[in-house]
Amino acid sequence: MKRTRKRQPLPWNTIGRWAAMLAASTGLGVILFALYSGVCRVMASSYFEVREIRWIGLQHRDAARMNLFFQDVLGRNLFQVDVAHIQRRILADPWIEQGAVKKLFPNRLLFVISEHTPAAVAVDDPYHAVLLSATGRVLELGGDYPPDLPRVIHLRREGLPILRLALQWTTLLSDHPDAVMDLANPQDLVIHLNPQWALHVGGTSEVASEAGHVEASMTQQWRRFLEVKGRLLQAASQPLAIDLRFPGKVIVQAREAEFL
Repeated sequence: MKRTRKRQPLPWNTIGRWAAMLAASTGLGVILFALYSGVCRVMASSYFEVREIRWIGLQHRDAARMNLFFQDVLGRNLFQVDVAHIQRRILADPWIEQGAVKKLFPNRLLFVISEHTPAAVAVDDPYHAVLLSATGRVLELGGDYPPDLPRVIHLRREGLPILRLALQWTTLLSDHPDAVMDLANPQDLVIHLNPQWALHVGGTSEVASEAGHVEASMTQQWRRFLEVKGRLLQAASQPLAIDLRFPGKVIVQAREAEFL
């Protein structure tokens, strides 16, 4: 028969080492848990609640009114604020072109934005004027907009390429606040100075193509119109279509009256 070996009792020094390791691990765990709980308690304290929203870059929007759209953010813990979500909400505003959100510890949010610039007013429907940016983006509907902004009609997606040209013409039309620009034809910008006169100035005129300078072409077209304006006043009893697209000449033809 085989003799069963008796297990040797563990030396006291080994037991002591294991006990010390267990006690050290337990102590470290307690310390880490206490630190974690302390950090969580500090982060969740009212000291880090959002109490103020600051705006940089507002020009047409009012800060107090904008704050109303973000009332739900006030009082929330700054560590728990989702910056990406707030940025998406800011960019949903038609006026905002770019926007960024920054956390200012301990209890503030900073919104840095840039706005679209109003460039024109679409007046296809006189009862529902539409405020537009230079890219054709709708900023507002049905407001009472400044008379110095150019008025455009028949604004459609295909007419947007000449919208920039229409805006350049506004410098020459500063003394004609009643001027209305027709963008129905992307190849020909038509400017209605009054119910009687319609100026055809083209899209990129021959003069502009030759000289490579659109502004110079516009100035030449406008100068040619001013040269014949006196004679046109004598014939203002009938609607006239005035074609300025050809270098060195102005073509004037009678046209049927249009309702704008």
